[in-house]
Amino acid sequence: MIIMAIIKKKEFAKMTEKELKQRRDEFKLELSKDLANSEVGGGVKSPGRIGELRKTLARIEHRLCDLKKKNEVK
Repeated sequence: MIIMAIIKKKEFAKMTEKELKQRRDEFKLELSKDLANSEVGGGVKSPGRIGELRKTLARIEHRLCDLKKKNEVK
């Protein structure tokens, strides 16, 4: 089973800090809903999606950190 990236690298490069923060909030909400659903015992649409959401959130946080460092240097 192949799981596609939720956001591609090229999209990350084009996104502004505001857009990244908005997407981060959306993904956090989606992840918490999926985790709560799996804890209650309900079926998750795609179990691999939880892992992919976590990875995407980590990528967003890393990109935001890079942007913050870049802005501090200027």
